[in-house]
Amino acid sequence: MILSIDLSPSVYKWLEINGNSGNAESFNAENTGMIPGDGGSYLSLILRLMNEDSTITGFAGGHTGSFIRSYLEGVGVVDRFVGIGDRNPERLILTFDDREIEINQKNVEINRDEIGLFHRELKEGLNNCEIVCLCGGYPLNMPDDMPTDILHLSREWGRRILISPGMDALLEVVEAAPFLIVLDIEGMEKLTNLKLQYEGELIRASQYLFQNDIAYVLVDMGENGLLVMNSENGLSMSLAESGLKSKQFMHGGLLAGFAAGMKRKYDLETTARLSFACGSLDIRSHDGNPDMADIKALMNKIDIRKFHNQ
Repeated sequence: MILSIDLSPSVYKWLEINGNSGNAESFNAENTGMIPGDGGSYLSLILRLMNEDSTITGFAGGHTGSFIRSYLEGVGVVDRFVGIGDRNPERLILTFDDREIEINQKNVEINRDEIGLFHRELKEGLNNCEIVCLCGGYPLNMPDDMPTDILHLSREWGRRILISPGMDALLEVVEAAPFLIVLDIEGMEKLTNLKLQYEGELIRASQYLFQNDIAYVLVDMGENGLLVMNSENGLSMSLAESGLKSKQFMHGGLLAGFAAGMKRKYDLETTARLSFACGSLDIRSHDGNPDMADIKALMNKIDIRKFHNQ
């Protein structure tokens, strides 16, 4: 079983509107949907889509938290969320013909008692799961060392932890040496204090991460594709046909695909293809209900260039 940690899960809602954003003061939505947003909740959702068992913990409260819990329980995810007094945020995407508008609510706030309950649920999850994934936003008043505490505890239990970290305490997360880390270009630039524009620059910059005993690095290059690297080899991946519809991957999907590939003992290329497909899946085009056939179709469209990472 794979443990997913989502410290501030959100609800992802989208409205597709036929027309340009500046043409009127009111609009009619052509297509709408609502699912648990990108992060650990989405990660667990994609794992279940691949028929992988998943347990999730984190903080959930209010009617949005109830929606997330109910949705995930409905697809078979084991719920170990800690109930909180605050309500989970919503992320609203308005899609017009000419652009997208994103509206985000603030992340949750948590108290000391809720943190204590979370650590109890985390230890129970670590007892039952060999692979751990930490992904999603952070509570506004979270202790600064909470992500690194999760990493250290997972390593003490002998678990492999995969993480898509927030910008807060990014250096400390790297020094805690997760098994795998997903970063976008902004994150790579923050770590290296360099302006990184080209693929070769990103590959060279990643060497710093391997010096910190990180086994795998995934770099989200947005519409330019994905880099998947270990200390010896790497894969540069992109879609063969029309390219990505969004500017970035869903990091919960990337981690879900890689974790599933690890659990099934796939080779690196197959694991990377699965990760790419899960991360680039446009769930809106499937009315919020994609299936494994959609993931396999994406896997077959991926172009890969192999390189030595030394």
